[in-house]
Amino acid sequence: MKSTLNTITLCILSLSSSLVFAKPDMEVITVSSHINQFALSTEQAKASVSLPDVSDWLLSVPGANANKNGQISGIAQYRGYYGDQVAVAIDGVKQIGAGPNAMDAPLSYVSPLLINSVDVYRGIAPVSSALDSFGGVVKVHQKRAADIDAGERNLALTGTYLSNYSGYNVSAVAGAGFDEFALNSYVALQNADDYKDGDGREVHSSQVERLQYGVDVAYRQQASSAGLIWQRTDTKPTGTIALPMDIDYVESDRIKLDYQTQINDLALDAYIAYHTAEHGMDNYSQRSNANRQKHRYNTTDVENLSYFVAGKLAQWQFGLEGYVSEHGSRITNPNNAMFFVENFNQVEDNRHSIFTEWQSEANDFSQRVGVRVKYNQADAGTVSSIMAMMNPHIKMLQQQFNNADRSVNDTTVDISYSGRAQHSERYSTEISFGLKQRAPSYQQRYLWLPMQATGGLADGKTYIGNIDLNAETAYQLNLAWHYQANGFSISPQIFYHQIDDYIQGTPSNNMAANMVGTMMGGEVPLQFNNIDAHLFGADVNLVWRLNNQWQLTGVVSYVTGEREDIDDDLYRIAPLNSRITAHYQIGDWHSQLTLNGYAKQTKVSELNNEKESAGYGTLDWQLDYDVTAQLRVNFGVNNLLDKAYRPHLNGVNRAMGSEIMVGEGVPEVGRNVFVGFNMSL
Repeated sequence: MKSTLNTITLCILSLSSSLVFAKPDMEVITVSSHINQFALSTEQAKASVSLPDVSDWLLSVPGANANKNGQISGIAQYRGYYGDQVAVAIDGVKQIGAGPNAMDAPLSYVSPLLINSVDVYRGIAPVSSALDSFGGVVKVHQKRAADIDAGERNLALTGTYLSNYSGYNVSAVAGAGFDEFALNSYVALQNADDYKDGDGREVHSSQVERLQYGVDVAYRQQASSAGLIWQRTDTKPTGTIALPMDIDYVESDRIKLDYQTQINDLALDAYIAYHTAEHGMDNYSQRSNANRQKHRYNTTDVENLSYFVAGKLAQWQFGLEGYVSEHGSRITNPNNAMFFVENFNQVEDNRHSIFTEWQSEANDFSQRVGVRVKYNQADAGTVSSIMAMMNPHIKMLQQQFNNADRSVNDTTVDISYSGRAQHSERYSTEISFGLKQRAPSYQQRYLWLPMQATGGLADGKTYIGNIDLNAETAYQLNLAWHYQANGFSISPQIFYHQIDDYIQGTPSNNMAANMVGTMMGGEVPLQFNNIDAHLFGADVNLVWRLNNQWQLTGVVSYVTGEREDIDDDLYRIAPLNSRITAHYQIGDWHSQLTLNGYAKQTKVSELNNEKESAGYGTLDWQLDYDVTAQLRVNFGVNNLLDKAYRPHLNGVNRAMGSEIMVGEGVPEVGRNVFVGFNMSL
């Protein structure tokens, strides 16, 4: 890696204000798998391990959703933010993919079968929760060696068969705990063919093949502990139907060394992590493409080094966090040895931060306030393409980019404040404010040739970057209420976000780019530019325990986003939706029936050619039986009524040779029967 850590001198900002409320217990929705216990609370939701993509787990969280570009290429969405705007961390480390179009989205690097839980910060995430908490924070917690006690053994085998996919998910875990050491290892395999929708049509380029495995070692003493984990992701040919290419392979290695210790009243936590990945994709091996001159193969790579050091002392938390990363992307034609496009060359995206956070409690009031200052540095090497020799407009774009000052430095700030008043044992209110900033992604800065490498936008348009983009700035307000009594609880929240310098594609004024875009795709490309926009909405989380056997849980979410420069809606925003689940437990039997309802979405982006979508409702059912204390079997049906529907956040079909027309919204899976087991020894 050519990137090195910069020497940064930052001043810690001080806040001087009269605080009326006091530290809230931040509401974190924890999503766990059905393998875990049945008991639920207002902070817990359940997800099925039969779902191949962890992003599907987010559907059970108020305000959260997923933009689906493929079966394992789901991009986290929270209250209208998505992509790099939402921080995704695996075991505390921000996950950065190799693909410039998010085929290997952050959540694709973890298997559902190996997850302990997924946390989603509800409302305005505290600054301590992530380096960039701009649009929300999702944290994945895997089963770690450190969780295995001395003398304990962790031997488990899980498996699920999926009828619609003719596929299966299997995993094995083996671990043991000793006095000072603990060891854990795992392997997980997912394999699925193209699925069929509710009308029986085969959805081409929807297959999945992924192998993940790793080893985890922990060392612990009375006041200190250390851990070392290595994880490998090996994805084979896998479809991404809503993108211009499919996954040929993703080969990734992740290593993390972490350390925790207690020195008197000071608790220290630190890690250093390294991630490297190479990713190949093409537009011909898994979809029809008879024009050999338009065959494209894209090889991309990423190297990333992350670090974190934090301390907690009394009411204070403070720390350093950051990463350096380098990206590359080269496009070729296997039928023409001369053809190439150096799409991204030695692109650096480095971010460093210092943060502090203070919490307090007094009587029936609690509060939390925090500040994070971030230094963002980006740069890129020179680019080239064989097409520049034949096309003067491409040559001009190449020269414009190579002659530009590509080195950019931004200083951004995050500030968050939350306060909760506990009015009685049953009722509390909370108010939160936030000022959050996010530096542009490397695609938004350095995409020099009109292309669709846009971090997963999947709107079918070509884009060019803008080196001079400003950081996005969001002014956030969140109001929350919580009521609980006699086994019933309800937690509604409303929010409003004013976003200055929101990064959005607008029609390009670059004449060379316009000529190239018109020649390549027939349309003028969009350029990433800064505009003003706003998001507002509300969501509700509720739990009602009727008796020892029955419980109802529910989620309702609504968000809308609008541009302020023109009369248009923001792109790819989830419509009003709800999820109601009836849970039943008696003895060793556990059952749940879930009704998913989505309204039609008519507030769409005309500029992005976004299509309106119809509303729909589906039913899912699952039954679990504990055969013994060590063996649980489960049976269930997704889309019980075999409904034909297309979620609004699914992209449109880009793959020819399918029963789904090109340009048609990608339909979801029809009826899928699954059967599985979880055995622990």
